[in-house]
Amino acid sequence: MPDEPKPVKIGYLQYMRILWGGKAVLREAATQAALVKAAKDKSSWRSTEFLQAVLLGLGAVLAQAGGLVPAPYGSVVLAVSAAAYAVGRGLVKRDDSLGGVKPGTTTTEFWLNLLNQVAAVLSAASGAVDPAAAAILLAVSNAAYSFSRSLAKSGAQPEASAEEAALRG
Repeated sequence: MPDEPKPVKIGYLQYMRILWGGKAVLREAATQAALVKAAKDKSSWRSTEFLQAVLLGLGAVLAQAGGLVPAPYGSVVLAVSAAAYAVGRGLVKRDDSLGGVKPGTTTTEFWLNLLNQVAAVLSAASGAVDPAAAAILLAVSNAAYSFSRSLAKSGAQPEASAEEAALRG
């Protein structure tokens, strides 16, 4: 049987040095915990921008279905609303170091875009909108969503250390 390692005894001063050196680590851990909590506390579901985009899109589709707005204007308003919301969220998240870390399927812009796609397909299937127009609107909305995710992920990078910045030039 191998010899058991003997515990290392450290003096009081060595113990204080270890604690003092750990202070920076604890401070950074507390900072990161605060950032994660702040990111978790931000809820886009309750933002006025999200509610406005949903209500505008819903109102446009209902107005088109009720004959108040001719086709395809209701679908265009819905697609533009979803696209503008997605790009706006991407711009906000670009400046947030944790903005693009969240999985895409948990974002409000994903769900708003998905609702837009369902509405466009249903409008085309019911004959309320020309299928070619619906396909164009879907392409524009999906492009805006993809662009917003790219924007969000461009900001979700840890800041470079001084050494990394020097290496990059």
